[in-house]
Amino acid sequence: MKGYILSYNNNLSSHEIVKINNYLLGRVCKVKRHNIVFNYYYPGLFDNILFLKLSNGCYFIEKQPNLVFPGMVNIFDAEIDELLPEQMITGREYFQIKYNNERVKNL
Repeated sequence: MKGYILSYNNNLSSHEIVKINNYLLGRVCKVKRHNIVFNYYYPGLFDNILFLKLSNGCYFIEKQPNLVFPGMVNIFDAEIDELLPEQMITGREYFQIKYNNERVKNL
């Protein structure tokens, strides 16, 4: 399967890594209003792009994204023969699996 390898350095600060992961995968935020907790899903760059996490800071993606982090994130052309599209998920599916027992709006 043809695609791209997206990688970033793990020697970045934890704040920068969280910022990059939130930008790529999206995030779920908890908001408390009138003593009721609401979970909201905010989509990231991988919301409609199939991806597979290869290791910490390294993803295989199907389409080349437009990135905002120049110099921090590298993109390389790649082809992985043993990879099937069924093994890859989108960012929205990732959070649906992660938060399957909780009610999350916009998910």
